[in-house]
Amino acid sequence: MSEQTKNKLLECSRELFFQNGYRQTTTRLISNRANANLGLFNYYFNGKIEIGATIYYDIRNTFDSLIMQYEPSFNEVDLFLFSSALELYLCLIYPNFGKFFVEISQEPQIYKRTINFIIDTFEKYSTVNNDKNFAKLAGISISSIKPSIINYSLHNPNAIDNQEYIRYYLEQQLHFFGVKASEADKYLNIMDKYSIALDNRMTPIFVPR
Repeated sequence: MSEQTKNKLLECSRELFFQNGYRQTTTRLISNRANANLGLFNYYFNGKIEIGATIYYDIRNTFDSLIMQYEPSFNEVDLFLFSSALELYLCLIYPNFGKFFVEISQEPQIYKRTINFIIDTFEKYSTVNNDKNFAKLAGISISSIKPSIINYSLHNPNAIDNQEYIRYYLEQQLHFFGVKASEADKYLNIMDKYSIALDNRMTPIFVPR
């Protein structure tokens, strides 16, 4: 019974975050949708940020697993670039998910985890600069691009073609890795091989066309 209640809270949170965004969804709204009292929510989760982070990382990890299932030759840099481009694509075609992403990515613990991951990846794989601060500056730059693109797209729908947003984002990352910008085409072409979607509970869909 306890596991059912926890899963119901997660399920309802996914629906509400997708419908309303992260900020407008309260723990009381989640509890009411799940027919559970607020005390039970607080028993299972340490506030809205914990359940939000659980859902966000589940989406990312599920997509990463699906990517590697269909693209087993990807190395860590391939996965980093393709996964981040895929997330941007979803944020652009699903404005509700874009809103959720922008809002939750501003939470300090999400931001810290994201930027540290990006910095670590550049420290390992960048061939541009060995200066100890280069990876940090690259991480700061790259972590700011995606939310800015999504925010602009949300307020200016159809102003720029989605593929152009994604190409630009990939090219900026490739620059910091020391790789030619034209390599962006490789990842865009791979994306075209798949049907990529989210349902109304933000469940990932990634299947060959």
